[in-house]
Amino acid sequence: MPRAFSETEFEALKNAILTQAQDLFPKLGFSGVSIDEITMRVGIAKGSFYRFFSSKEDLFFSILLKLQDDVRDPLLNHRSNSLSSSKAEFLQAIGQTIDRLAAHKMLHSLNDPKLLHKLTKKLSPHLALENEQKDAAFITAVIERWNTKPEPPARAKVSVHFAMLLMIQTNTVMLGERLYPHAESMVVKSLAACFFD
Repeated sequence: MPRAFSETEFEALKNAILTQAQDLFPKLGFSGVSIDEITMRVGIAKGSFYRFFSSKEDLFFSILLKLQDDVRDPLLNHRSNSLSSSKAEFLQAIGQTIDRLAAHKMLHSLNDPKLLHKLTKKLSPHLALENEQKDAAFITAVIERWNTKPEPPARAKVSVHFAMLLMIQTNTVMLGERLYPHAESMVVKSLAACFFD
């Protein structure tokens, strides 16, 4: 019978699994990382892995959710010296968001249609629902935080802008050094126009 972990041990081991996997996935790719490698690095039996995550896909997606929170933080928690939001502050916050997106290479793996299909096919329903709820809450919070117009922009419009920023940022090589900054700038300006006159 497997050994029971205390609540503290459970959280520490889960965080260790996330840390090791977050180190391995960008280096070796999704297919190049095995549960054996992760559990060996953490110092637990392979069977114990499944007490924390139902599959490698769930682990990968859990990391993506964590990275997503980090990427979104500047837009949600930007500190202002005034009571109202300014366009300059928004552009600074979106710039920080883009920088964080660029830094998290694991997010770039979302461009791989085969991997995306594999992830969504094996994704547990609770993680899919959590992601959907986080996305909706993020868009609502961004609109509430930054909108200065009498009428808020449509949630779908704001959502599409963020999807375009993700696609642009994760396709920098395909877009090329000449086109990439123009594409990014165009989407950022269009997104800012949703909130500011």
